[in-house]
Parts: sequence; structure tokens; C-alpha cells
Amino acid sequence: MMPIRSLATAAVVAVGLFALTPAWSQGMTPEQQQLSGLIGSPSFRAFLQEAVAGNEAAVFKAKCAEPKVTRVLGFLIVTPPNITQRGIEAGAWVTHVEVDRCGTTASRRILARVEGGINSLTSTGVLPGDFRGDLKLETDVIRTAVIALMGTAGCRDIAQFGVSDIKALTPVTAAGWSETWFAEAYGKPITAVVDYKRDATGVGFNVHDVKVQ
Repeated sequence: MMPIRSLATAAVVAVGLFALTPAWSQGMTPEQQQLSGLIGSPSFRAFLQEAVAGNEAAVFKAKCAEPKVTRVLGFLIVTPPNITQRGIEAGAWVTHVEVDRCGTTASRRILARVEGGINSLTSTGVLPGDFRGDLKLETDVIRTAVIALMGTAGCRDIAQFGVSDIKALTPVTAAGWSETWFAEAYGKPITAVVDYKRDATGVGFNVHDVKVQ
């Protein structure tokens, strides 16, 4: 858990290295604008850097021990933030960041949650890249996808496995969407296609075309 100091004065529009990209900053609600100021603050920048390094999979840390956050790509509010003059008192959100992995560009997503008091945030690494579902869908699909990816690679040691990226195959529509997952096990790259389909009960998914490259 990391305390975030001086957040009461940090709720300003971010500029420079950690400014949000125009696609994310346009059309924000007041709540989103307030959170964007927090995300652009030096304190949260330090939190993100520590969170990315601390949540990186061991298989990727072996190749780059200290990935560097280069910019914020956007964020998704999970629980509405409550930012007061005292600081941030409640809330949870996922921040999508671009990182430099010792010369290789990648992206990571970090779930920040207020726990343990005002300005105290915990971090959890969630799926990287362009994953476009919510946290519930992520929890459901990751179990199936990881089993399929590790099984195809013959990997039984989670410390030797990691999902490195997710890239969109199709746009998100009312009917669903598709994406490609990229992973690594025992140094071997693996890919899988995941299709999502919406119906009256929610969003279902199918993991297929799992291949060791």
C-alpha cells in the first residue's frame, strides 16, 4: 500500500509527460476531469511507476527489471472517486499506461483502489494492452485463456508464464468483439484468439486458435 501525498492540490488538468491523450480527455464528465487531474499529479506518477514495476510478471522482469512508464493512455472508473480537500477518500479505477521495457514499447493496465484510509492506494496489475471488457469479464476470461495458453505451451509453472499484450481484431459492437492475446511461456511466444458475444444474459467468450509461435 502506498500513501499518495498532496492530492488535495493535485486535481488540476495534467500536462506534459503524463497528460491524457486527446481521445481520452475530450467529453469528460466532471468526475472524470477531477480524476484526470489526480492521474496527472507527480504523486500518482510515482505510484504508477512503482505499481508497474511491482506487478510485472516474473517472466518479463527477467528481461527488463524496471519498465518505465512513459505516458498515460486513458483510464476506466470502476468505483466513483471521492476527492475532497483532504485528498482521495474512496474510489477505484484502471489506468492504462504505455511503458518502455528496456527499449521495447508495451502497455500495462493498473487497478488502483483506495484502501486503508485517505490517500492510501493499493495496486493490482490487470490484463495488459487493449482489453475492452470490465473487471468481471476479465476475471472470467483470464481463467480459461491462461489455462489454454499454458496448456498448449506445456507450461506448469506460472512463474514462467505471462500475458504480454492484447490487441483488438474487431471493433466493439452491440453483438460483441474479438481480440488476440499474446503471451510467453518458457521463453516461447504463444497467441490465442478470444471472441466475445453479447446476449440477453451478458457477455460470453470463446478462446480458440491457441498456437505456440
